[in-house]
Amino acid sequence: GARVAANRSAAAYARAVELLPDDTAVRAYLGQTLLDLEAWSDAQAVGEALRQKAPDAPAGFYLVGAALQGNRLNGLGIPTRSES
Repeated sequence: GARVAANRSAAAYARAVELLPDDTAVRAYLGQTLLDLEAWSDAQAVGEALRQKAPDAPAGFYLVGAALQGNRLNGLGIPTRSES
């Protein structure tokens, strides 16, 4: 299903980051895919790495903020997309 496809995408983007470490777009796609998987900590780490590579890139701020929000909602017991 969709989750399997997202997991495959995340793996492919992670490999692409290894091959193209300076490509900020690839990092942003990886981070978004991790958000889609609700892998909050991993998405936050990607966002923080993106902010270090490209401090002015909005995607880094978005990834960190979205990951923190997802983690917070999860901690409060508020259902996220996959739980609703």
